[in-house]
Amino acid sequence: MSLPKPLDIVHATDDGPVRLLARHQKDGTWRAELTGAETQSVGTFASHEEAGVYLRQIFYEMFPEHVCNSGCRDEARKTA
Repeated sequence: MSLPKPLDIVHATDDGPVRLLARHQKDGTWRAELTGAETQSVGTFASHEEAGVYLRQIFYEMFPEHVCNSGCRDEARKTA
């Protein structure tokens, strides 16, 4: 069984780029990191899905008015 690809999205906000990153860890958990715009939030989750939900929830709480634009990108797709 293969693991899901890491989540690696960069949003271009008025406060600067904000990166949402979730990576599989050796212990089987997923580390979720939101960094940028003078903020950082980190969590550890049992699944890729839980890490993604956490990151999206935190991001949209911080930037409720955000609409993706040409500066937003999925970094994981670049390495596919």
